[in-house]
Amino acid sequence: MARPKKVAAPVVVKEPTATKVWTADLIMAWQKKTFPKATVLGQIKKFREEFKEFIVAKDAGKKRAAMDELADMYIVACSLLRLSTSSGLKAMNDFTWLICEYGVKFESLQAPINRKMDANVARKWVYKNGNYHHV
Repeated sequence: MARPKKVAAPVVVKEPTATKVWTADLIMAWQKKTFPKATVLGQIKKFREEFKEFIVAKDAGKKRAAMDELADMYIVACSLLRLSTSSGLKAMNDFTWLICEYGVKFESLQAPINRKMDANVARKWVYKNGNYHHV
């Protein structure tokens, strides 16, 4: 009887600065703990703000900055998904449409998402005037 052929293990490339791979579930768990007073309206405003920042970066030809803004939009969409299924699904749908229009595969956003979340976790956050801000 012939021995089965060995299959090579897939190569996994890890972002060197990332401490972990930030999935939607991990992002939402961190947000729930860090931003207990977050509101749907506040997060919708934040999503729109990140969209505007994406457009500015894209129009200026700043690809890395544009990718970072897409990562921010995804993180805020996760927050909306945690707070409201319908608002979250709409934000995720808008985000998905946008990355398709921009020609970006979600996989290429994992490194910027990891960078942004690692930075967010390292920050100190305060609640002031109805919103959270890092100090």
